[in-house]
Order: sequence, then C-alpha cells, then structure tokens
Amino acid sequence: MADENFKGTLLTGQVSRSAKTAAVHRLLRDGQATAEDFTKAIKQDQELILSNQQHFAFVSAGQSDWLDILRPIALSFHGFSKATWPVTRWFRTNSFYRRPTVIGKINCNGQELAESIPIINNGVVFVPGPHTFVKLVDNSHYNDQAEIAIDYVKALSKSVEKLKEKNYKCLLFVEYVSPIIWLNDALEQIKNIKVGVHFPLIDSSSILRFFDDSKIDFIGIDALYTNLSSIKTEKDVLLGIVDGARAAVESVDYIRKQVKLLEKAKFSGYYIGTNDRLFDVPFDIALQKINALNEFSKVRTND
Repeated sequence: MADENFKGTLLTGQVSRSAKTAAVHRLLRDGQATAEDFTKAIKQDQELILSNQQHFAFVSAGQSDWLDILRPIALSFHGFSKATWPVTRWFRTNSFYRRPTVIGKINCNGQELAESIPIINNGVVFVPGPHTFVKLVDNSHYNDQAEIAIDYVKALSKSVEKLKEKNYKCLLFVEYVSPIIWLNDALEQIKNIKVGVHFPLIDSSSILRFFDDSKIDFIGIDALYTNLSSIKTEKDVLLGIVDGARAAVESVDYIRKQVKLLEKAKFSGYYIGTNDRLFDVPFDIALQKINALNEFSKVRTND
C-alpha cells in the first residue's frame, strides 16, 4: 500500500556539469569553441539529469547552465550594475560566484526568469531565498535591507505566469541564512504556483515558527544538520536526506531507513530530496544520487 503522507521527491539546487561540458565551457571562454557547442553540451547534461527523475514530484534540468542561482537574475532583472562583479566564495564551499551590486529598484518585466530555463513538465526552479539574496549582493541603493528582499520577492511574483507557460509548477527558495523574520506579506503576492523554502546546512528546527501562518506550501529541512526531535509543524516538509556534498552514493535501502527514522518527527506530509545542491560533486556521482532518489520514490509510491 502506498504511503499516503509521501508527497514525492525533488532536488534542492543546481546539479554539476559533466567533465565534457566543463571542458567545452573552458574552450568557449578561451575562444576555441562556440556558444552553440556549449549549448549542445548543456542540453546533453540536462537530458541525462531529467532521465533519472521519472518518479519525481517536481523535476529539474539541473540549472547547470547557470554558473550560480543568482547570476541570471542579476543579469536580467532591473536594478543591477552592469559592471564586472567581483568573484566571491559561495557558502561553505570551495566554489565561487560573481557578487552583483544593486544600484536601483529591483524589478522585472516577467519573462526574464523563464527565458533562462528549458520547458519541462512539472518543473521546479531554484532561486535564492530573500535573506540569502540580501546576503549575496552589494547594495548602493536601498536604505533598508528588508526593502531589498521585498522588492526581490515582488519581482519574482511577476515571473510566475511565464514560468507556468513552461510547465513549472514549483518555486523553491534556497535559504542559506537563518531568518530573523519571514516576509509573509510579500510572499502572499506569489500565487498559482507551489512555493517551498529549503534551508541547507542549517538546523531549521528553531525556524519553523515563522511559517505557521505563511503561504509557504512546504519547508525544506536539512536532515543532516537539524535536530529532528524538535520538529513540530503542520506544514508539509521536504526532508533533505541525500548528502549533496558527499561523493559516496546513498543506496535506496539507506534512504528508506532514514525516512523510517525521520517519520518519528511531528509533521504532516513529506517530500524527500537532497540536503543541498549537487553542484559540488562530480556529475556522474550526482546522477547516481538522483537515480537512488528516483528508485526510492518509485518503490514508495507503489508499495
């Protein structure tokens, strides 16, 4: 009998590039390959990533053509400097991103985000959480950091209709920063799409109270960092079980045992996924981890 509380499986961030695609990108940077060569390589990666998600609730092509989950937003939304941005270390990793500067009101026309991702069925798109967004940018325009976050969320709300036209059904905020408050009023503007917020590398047990009355549909919990005995919420949760930074691949049996242990926590429905992006492990390892989640989901929905 299928588990009625199990909502499905999804990733929680970007997937790394294959060695071939990384090599093509270096050649492109050095003027020895074309943009078409790089696009072809990325599409091959995306097809492999998608082929391992047949039993996922929401699927992703990996957003691996994005160098980070902030870059396309900062390049296409209004309010950012067009100057070359400094290279800055990403959260707790040896990877880097270019840190943009906000020089005006953050806004968009609505199509920009959708133009940076492919058409897929039941898609999920990963974007920085509002508190993470504030942490990732320099600001020379706003006097209040809360206003940066609010305008950012408002701009994302204008992107929903075009995302839906490409069959995206879920918007996942990836939040590396513990919030002092949550922007419930601003988030109410994001409608007609499922909205989740995931907290990688954070013990989120003390954060859940911010979401009791929010419009968030589900909360992502890093099961490797969180005190699960303290989890109490009426919201659906996303259990980040598979280690996004570890090269060893979890077996389906391991995932099943972890879910059984986590079911003792007090929550309603649940999704499972990675605890963080699969951007810092080799592409082949990332595919194996995705496949393990897919096989678990296949069994779980057909038991």
